[in-house]
Amino acid sequence: MLELNKVYNIDCMNGFKQIPPESIDCIITDPPYGINKSKIIGDDNFWTISRMLPEAFRVLKKDSFFICFCSIEKLPQLLKLSPFNYRWMCIMFTNNSMARGSMGFSAFVPALVFMKGNAKIKKQIRDVCEISTSSKQVKAFYHPYQKHEKFLRDLILTSTKESDTILDPFMGGGSVAVECIKLKRNYIGFEIDKKYSDIAIKRLSEKSLLPLDVNTKEDGFPPTPKGKTMRLWGEENESNSV
Repeated sequence: MLELNKVYNIDCMNGFKQIPPESIDCIITDPPYGINKSKIIGDDNFWTISRMLPEAFRVLKKDSFFICFCSIEKLPQLLKLSPFNYRWMCIMFTNNSMARGSMGFSAFVPALVFMKGNAKIKKQIRDVCEISTSSKQVKAFYHPYQKHEKFLRDLILTSTKESDTILDPFMGGGSVAVECIKLKRNYIGFEIDKKYSDIAIKRLSEKSLLPLDVNTKEDGFPPTPKGKTMRLWGEENESNSV
């Protein structure tokens, strides 16, 4: 087993070989989308994701979550190839997005929530996380596809508990690991591009990076419109809850 709480500058397929079967509590990852943008290694086709999926299934514990970001246009391929059971979709909605999509401007990013077995959610969250991003913030990003910390935090809180181990086989600039530290989770990260693995390691070495007390912080939910009831992910009937 690899050392916990460390980012490895390796191809994830080589990293998977060093992980025993059913030893990981959760996988949260943002792989190359196969759309050939931003000079991301392995982003020229969908093969990078397709070869990762069987290994992800092997190392993930039974009754655990596999959460994977994907481009909107590639959703059918991911759903077709996935060995996991599809559970839900959560999205990050950027209310001032100007990102160019194939049909115009794209305002949301989907994170598909899969299960191996019958995973139980740990905390109810809303399946839409609304954020705003300024051009100044975008320029300060550590990675072209960096995800907002609030969205990652929600995904971690709903899928894991303290001291669980989360694997991110496409670590990028280290955002998943950063939130793991804040939320008292262990992490293992693989990143094939040394430029980004170095960035992740530097971010994780910052002394100011301290755990959050999630029990005393606000949950981050936006206010419920007057006269309306907002349904949270996980508020299904007991017979449908997994």
